Amino acid sequence: MAKLQAALPAGTVAIQPVLLTNIKNVPNNIALFVVGKDRVTVTKVSINPQEFDEVLAKYRGKLENPVSDQYRKYQQQLYDWLIRPIEGEIAAAAPQQLAIIPTGKLRYIPFETLYDQETGQYLLEKYPIHYLTRISPRALGRPRVQGERRVLTLGNPVPVSPQNLPAAEEEAKNIHQIISGALYIREAATLGIFREKSPGFSLVHLATHGCFRWEGCDNLGMPGNTLLFANKETFNLADTARLGLDNTDIIALSACETAISTVTNGAEIAGIAYLFEQAGVRSVMASLWNVEDKAGKDVMVRFYANLQQGMTKAEALRQAKLTQIKVQPHPFYWSPFVLIGDGG
Repeated sequence: MAKLQAALPAGTVAIQPVLLTNIKNVPNNIALFVVGKDRVTVTKVSINPQEFDEVLAKYRGKLENPVSDQYRKYQQQLYDWLIRPIEGEIAAAAPQQLAIIPTGKLRYIPFETLYDQETGQYLLEKYPIHYLTRISPRALGRPRVQGERRVLTLGNPVPVSPQNLPAAEEEAKNIHQIISGALYIREAATLGIFREKSPGFSLVHLATHGCFRWEGCDNLGMPGNTLLFANKETFNLADTARLGLDNTDIIALSACETAISTVTNGAEIAGIAYLFEQAGVRSVMASLWNVEDKAGKDVMVRFYANLQQGMTKAEALRQAKLTQIKVQPHPFYWSPFVLIGDGG
């Protein structure tokens, strides 16, 4: 905890919910840690573990179903369990942004969607939000990349196939128009280009398929933990450390198969971020489920436009999502992208 406190930027408050269940002689609780630069508080909330798991699973199912309108009661319940008991501690710190450290199955839930029924607000409407892994303090402590932001964008490497991503290709072109850099689409979006060029850019945007399931993605014909490039070449994320990404401020994984199963314990999404952070990247953007093509494009393009206007990464993503809410209110469309690592 001391390392986290030392690494937290000014104006950031971290929240870590920890489930205390099945421990001998200890009541079933959620321990809610609120971590600031100068203070740590712990609030315990009594829960029924089975009920908590059921609410998480049902809520996740509603979030992934764009035609379901029965998600509100679950996001209200989760807010009452995870946020309301510590509202006072959060408000007292007057944070500019919240850093969430989820554990276990809580990694499957975008905290942005938790809903305060008393104020009629999503948590996203109150604060910019980003997420941390256990090695994120290392990323937070790195010097910020200086100079002009430039983006390496690779998009839609398989234009003539069932895996074609036309909106992702348009997304890549739009981002290239917003921020200067280099654009490679279709057959030019090769693994060789990714390996050669990515260390030279502060922003790396991959609008391509990725399979982040351990067992692989049969629908894409891809092995687990890989990214797809032109000529059906794949990059194994286990090789990330060899890329030399110490100058990379953010890597965005758009249009990827980051959907994950709530029967596991949230290790997939944390593992992706962990590998990139270990390789030197300050922030990783990934999706908690398969993003609808056009909605994903719109959120991503707005994110980069907001970055270019000088917003922090967390605020840029927040504003992009708030804009999308006005167009498509269901959380399925606006909430799956999460920012992991540094939010500044």
